[in-house]
Amino acid sequence: MNLLADLAARLPSRWLLWQGLPGLIYLAAIVLGSRLGYRSVLDFDAAAAYTTTLADRLEKLSGTQSAALLIVAAIAAAALGLVAAAMAVAIEFLVYTRRVPAWPSVPLRQVEQQFRTHYLLDIATVWPHLWLQLPEEHRNHLIEARTRIRLAAITIGWGVVLVPLAAAWPLAWLPALVAVCAGGTQLRIATAGYARAVAAAVRRYTPSLASDLGVGQGDTLTRDLGRALQYHLQFDDPRQFQP
Repeated sequence: MNLLADLAARLPSRWLLWQGLPGLIYLAAIVLGSRLGYRSVLDFDAAAAYTTTLADRLEKLSGTQSAALLIVAAIAAAALGLVAAAMAVAIEFLVYTRRVPAWPSVPLRQVEQQFRTHYLLDIATVWPHLWLQLPEEHRNHLIEARTRIRLAAITIGWGVVLVPLAAAWPLAWLPALVAVCAGGTQLRIATAGYARAVAAAVRRYTPSLASDLGVGQGDTLTRDLGRALQYHLQFDDPRQFQP
């Protein structure tokens, strides 16, 4: 128990909640599901009896054997967490790659199109420069918004990871569907929130960026200011930004 408490204290709480703990639950489901399968999927008496048998076997293990089992379980749970995280990265790619016609990227693509249409400003061009101008509190707000997208993507990733288990144990379909649906809802809300945060930051801080770069004056983002800043940052033909 001391080893487990020390391990938990060293791990980031967010990782433990979103990757470590689901991984351990997944391993427990594999053990139980492989025993019950399709034939005894609703046989709760068999599930309880098998769980009791496993508990009795664990009690008979020596301290060294228990520690070894704990380490193996932690490594396996971490590996499963990495698989879910890898799937989350793929989902995030769809969110941030605004030129990919996928539903997670819709809010950001809409914001990008609005700024390009109304202000002749490409967010992808101005954002790296604007990020350096943002106050720390606003950066943290944007980072937190992106974190919510990551956590939603991880939830979907766990739903996908559960599919192979569901092929052997049908009860696993329920948490798989719940994870995918809940993660999808969270992703839609989180992406829309991040898009609003980006739009607010661009509107508020672009004029000061333009002023610092000597390409415009004023406290409000206008079409002329956006066009001048875009040309300055991209060193391109300004005529291409004409309506």
